[in-house]
Amino acid sequence: MRLPFQRHPLLRRVEAEPPPWASGLGDSELAALRASRSRRLARLGELLRPAGIDLGGEPLAAVQALDHWTRTTWPGLIRRAWVRPGTEPWTGWQRATGEQAAAYTHAVDVAVALGELALRAAPSFAWGVDRYDDHVADGGPFVGRAVLLDPTLPDDAAAPPVCSPIDLVVMRFEATGHRDFPDPPFVEGLRPVWWRDHRSLYAGPGALESTVP
Repeated sequence: MRLPFQRHPLLRRVEAEPPPWASGLGDSELAALRASRSRRLARLGELLRPAGIDLGGEPLAAVQALDHWTRTTWPGLIRRAWVRPGTEPWTGWQRATGEQAAAYTHAVDVAVALGELALRAAPSFAWGVDRYDDHVADGGPFVGRAVLLDPTLPDDAAAPPVCSPIDLVVMRFEATGHRDFPDPPFVEGLRPVWWRDHRSLYAGPGALESTVP
């Protein structure tokens, strides 16, 4: 058990920075994500090197390796207090300090990496803001948020596929903090990009199963 004053060795190597949504969701979030993308990928790449995970490698294999790595590494990294009521990510993460801020920074680094891996496998998609009419009408969870989407689709497209790597990682972070794992494998959460868009079929159903036992 880690004492309150003991910083996890991995988090000692993470320089904390505000989450992309610190100045607001939507366009501000998207701009901050793009501006920090290279820095976040480089930082995470250094942390993953000892585990033999190459973010520049084959995308599906890298996503599955990152899925397994977070499931095995994060239980010793994330404190329960960081996911207690009142730590809602969209309002609370930017106020964190010290090791907690470093942990949130690390989580966003993982989310950005997941998004970039998905985009390498499905280059017709891009980071963007979900403003699709269908999602606005349905009160979709990603409306006005930075997500992966097909930028060629008009706002009135029917059932446009989107997914949020940020939400995937926040779910994993909170599930780990609560010492429970109800969250889906990362590759399953990225299915709207890799699978639902039949124009860019990436892998068969059997290949979309997580490697986690």
